[in-house]
Amino acid sequence: MPCRLRLLITLACVTSLVACAGGKTQSSDGLLAPDRRIVDAPQLLDGPTPDRRDPDGPTPDGPTPDTQKPDIRSVDTLQPDTYSPDLPPAPDVGPTGPNVGAPCSTTSDCKGGTQCLLNLGGVSICTMTCTTDNPKTTQNEDSCPNLAKNICGEVRLASGGTQNYCFQKCQPRSNGNDCPAELACDPTSGDVTGSSELAICGRPACKTNVDCNVFTAKTCTSTSAGCGTGETCVALSSGNRCARPGLCNTTSGMCEGHNQGVANVKIGAPCAADVDCGNDQFCLRESGTGAAVVWRGGYCTKLGCVHQNTVPKLACPSGSSCSRAYGAASGLCLKSCSLSDATTCRNRSGDFLGDYDCYAWDHYSIGGKPVATTPVCDLPIHCNFFTSGCSGLGLSPNSTNMTCRNKNNNVLASSTDPSGFCLDNSAAGPVQ
Repeated sequence: MPCRLRLLITLACVTSLVACAGGKTQSSDGLLAPDRRIVDAPQLLDGPTPDRRDPDGPTPDGPTPDTQKPDIRSVDTLQPDTYSPDLPPAPDVGPTGPNVGAPCSTTSDCKGGTQCLLNLGGVSICTMTCTTDNPKTTQNEDSCPNLAKNICGEVRLASGGTQNYCFQKCQPRSNGNDCPAELACDPTSGDVTGSSELAICGRPACKTNVDCNVFTAKTCTSTSAGCGTGETCVALSSGNRCARPGLCNTTSGMCEGHNQGVANVKIGAPCAADVDCGNDQFCLRESGTGAAVVWRGGYCTKLGCVHQNTVPKLACPSGSSCSRAYGAASGLCLKSCSLSDATTCRNRSGDFLGDYDCYAWDHYSIGGKPVATTPVCDLPIHCNFFTSGCSGLGLSPNSTNMTCRNKNNNVLASSTDPSGFCLDNSAAGPVQ
């Protein structure tokens, strides 16, 4: 598993930019933003077709999809020439052609109109600004050169807003590296490429296990004071935390899992840090306050599972399923559950109503593929995501009849109610 969900992407100081202000606002400490869930409005495998909302899907406790500006693009509307492992090798662009993705120290290292603009966690690359493809049209508007090799991706800037840059595409795989030696293929780069199945050379290649962070719950100073033997202090947007070494695959340059976990801990278990989860698992830590809390109690998971065929350690273990709805993470392992038993998700006294629900995502598809192969324990989803209603996410009639309910009191709600979510008629835990 790569070092973290998203490495900081910063703009290098160049004369064409005002300041070194860029960066991903997504935290690198394991938090997964819930509003980055749906890559494409899923199609019912049987039954009516739901309304095709923004490709980013709903914000569980925020604006409805109609008010959100989508920032990732549909999987099933990307043009086939944007990426395929079977494409012929990119043509030789010559000594002066654009060298998108090449490591650089200054713009003099860059060619064909590229500049040394982006810093990917310590490795600067040659790139250029670009226009992304519009998935709603039949042609490919991606303005990057040599689309057999490159793609225009969107990054969020620490100073606010977003900017599009050209990246080199790659296929994550354990037995090799499509990227320059300084970089590794990022199997969780769906938030940049707009597709869970498209990856970029987007993070520094690990050299040793120490380059792969497995976080504890302990805070620390920049001198590692407060950390245990063998632990290092890592600066995060939420504060410094101690990390243990994971496992570096020096062939691929990717961090692939770890052996710092707890025996017999399953996907979906509560956690406060990575070390509370099983080996090769990571913790989506609780975030938010009050009714807006997501991942309450934490959630052990694995990211990037869409690429499990070429990176076996990303595969979801027994008792879980890879949810392609989390396209920004290139797939997320979620706990499998029973639609006929509401207690199979969490059923802890610390869980509020609607923190987790058993959803039949296997009834839906993205790009012709099931969202998940089994029902899974997931964050609640807004009722107005579906014109056909919530019933397709559950079974009817029984204890998990899925209807639109108010998340705060479990009473029936209108699909236009901002507190209305697709929930079964029982609580995950006591209503608090």
